[in-house]
Amino acid sequence: MTRFLLLLAICFLPMRQSFGQRKNLPDTIPADFESGHIVVDLKVNGHVRKFILDTGAPLGFSEKLVNELGIATEGSANVSDYNNASSSLKVSEVITDLWLGNSRMDYSRALVIPLGNSPFDCLGIDGFIGGKLFKRYSLKFDKKNGYVILEHKGKVLRPENIEGTKVRINKFWKPFLRISPFEKLSENVLFDTGDPALYSPCENMLDQVLAQRDVKSQILEESEGAANYGLFGLAKSSGLHYLELGRLRIDGTEIKGYRNNTHASGHSKLGSGLLDYGTVTLDYRRKRFYFEPYDNNRELEAKNRRLGAYYNLRGDKMTVSLVWKASPIYRQGVRRGFELISFDGEDLRKMDYCQKFELIKRSRDGKAHKLVFLDLEKNRVPVSLNPDMGGVGQ
Repeated sequence: MTRFLLLLAICFLPMRQSFGQRKNLPDTIPADFESGHIVVDLKVNGHVRKFILDTGAPLGFSEKLVNELGIATEGSANVSDYNNASSSLKVSEVITDLWLGNSRMDYSRALVIPLGNSPFDCLGIDGFIGGKLFKRYSLKFDKKNGYVILEHKGKVLRPENIEGTKVRINKFWKPFLRISPFEKLSENVLFDTGDPALYSPCENMLDQVLAQRDVKSQILEESEGAANYGLFGLAKSSGLHYLELGRLRIDGTEIKGYRNNTHASGHSKLGSGLLDYGTVTLDYRRKRFYFEPYDNNRELEAKNRRLGAYYNLRGDKMTVSLVWKASPIYRQGVRRGFELISFDGEDLRKMDYCQKFELIKRSRDGKAHKLVFLDLEKNRVPVSLNPDMGGVGQ
């Protein structure tokens, strides 16, 4: 999601299981990783649609898909999103015709999700597949070659001569494992392929670390604002920190100099950004996690984005929800609450949600751009971005 997570507040009722065409497994499934999410084709009741493969989410259908296919709903469920905002969502009838590649997935219900005016809607996806549906599988994620392998028995995908890391699967079928973000300190994190970052540290983790030892040298900056979107909108404004980790240790691999901001939700996440460095195999049945660097080098340098800003795209305005002091746009006078009104001469006030969303992606294309903001007094604040400055925001 940008960085997103659905947290299901109730367990779905047990469903009759259907094993379908296992003989074709392991099944290599083409996947699109370009958006930062893992987008795959899912066949629902005979109709192929784009879904995000999200290990941090349950099965979810867009309202549009439910209406288009005439899927009935039966009751509702209380759901919390990435930012711990909660609401009640409808739950579909039992779906018996659900195929990922050549695999017929277990019967299941789906949450009915409002995706209009969200980054997911702009990606053209119709839902999320994750959680309980993978309980009998191993999955191998390979961004370099553009596929996901789905395997039922878990023997073929298990890497040789690699012990892997133990995984804890919670009652909502979310996978947790231990990593080490600081020297001699470890943390239990959610492996969430719906989060496009490599590692998204939470504020609670940082508070606990600071109570044990002095890591202030790894805090580059602190600011007030909101940086993460969830299903129900932007997070509430809060104090956040920008960190540089001396080394991040994941399943026997060290990634040096990784930078990212904290977030306010309940636990840290290991996201699909890890796939920029190597393949990941997640074995739900044996509860193991394996990371294999693409070049077999277990000591890697982090691939960091430059500092930028975050935006609130709700409503008809695009306003700055957080800006870091070390970023290029802050040095040119942009502050939280300013409205972005022009991008290379294009008037944002005449654009719809997805057109504005595309501008954020364009700002990271390595080219020079001219921007105009309105400050809180409605004065114009022009900003120039050179190719070496990175993007206007995130």
